Amino acid sequence: MTRSSFLLNIILCCLGATLFVSCQDGLFFVEYKDVSAEQWENEDTFVYRLPVSADDKDVAVSLGVRTKSTIPSRKLTVRVEQCRDARCVRTQRVTIEMYTKEGYPQGHGFPHVDYASPPFSLHLKKGVPYTLRVAHIMRQNPLEGIYQVGVMVEDVR
Repeated sequence: MTRSSFLLNIILCCLGATLFVSCQDGLFFVEYKDVSAEQWENEDTFVYRLPVSADDKDVAVSLGVRTKSTIPSRKLTVRVEQCRDARCVRTQRVTIEMYTKEGYPQGHGFPHVDYASPPFSLHLKKGVPYTLRVAHIMRQNPLEGIYQVGVMVEDVR
């Protein structure tokens, strides 16, 4: 390897690391959990314990699913329970658009495809533990082809 190509590789690696770190700015929490045997039963509830916030803050929460194959439904609807101090204070329905009306996937990625819901807001109080509980509420049971379910929480500025 020549000196100039070695230098170019170092510069490209530094640039990639800088872009990766800058894209994580404002990210408060991300966690994906595996779906057993890629069959998500409607009684399977995924629990995400958010880090305790150092101050009161508003955050945007998105739900994500990862698939390796096509899903028979155009939309995926889930129930999200927002719990504070071990007490659920809010339940809402969240829909993830998997495909357009024309049948094109809304997700991105390879070899798996990531799909995400539109963000919804959550206010975190200083020092209070929060938990999100996610379960699907689809008629089809189990849902096949989904291998991970996740939560992404970003600071709202």
